[in-house]
Amino acid sequence: MRKYNKTSAKGKWFDFPKDKELKLFIKPFSIFTMNKLPSETTAIDVSDYFPSFNYSLTDWKGFISEDGKEMKCDEENKKIVYDFDQEIVTFVIDESMKARALVYEAQELKNLPKSQGGEILKTEK
Repeated sequence: MRKYNKTSAKGKWFDFPKDKELKLFIKPFSIFTMNKLPSETTAIDVSDYFPSFNYSLTDWKGFISEDGKEMKCDEENKKIVYDFDQEIVTFVIDESMKARALVYEAQELKNLPKSQGGEILKTEK
């Protein structure tokens, strides 16, 4: 039997740490969004992350254009952010990777041995 955490898979709102007025809705990226998978011998080109960034960042609040209007969270505007704001890109990719891990780890963590206080005990393999 397989279980997965559908709540984690849907994503959630995050405050961007360097600008509390900027809110980002991030969901776990799908492995199918990767152009190339990372390996120990091959570096990933930054451009390889755009499909994951585009997939994971589904909405935002607080991006304002030069005319003072809220920027729509669409692929065109995401490309602008992706090309020129590395802090946002790094934050979105990091949070989407963490969220992806929660979809699967939630079930595994329930089965790990716990101390009397409820902390997960480290096990040796």
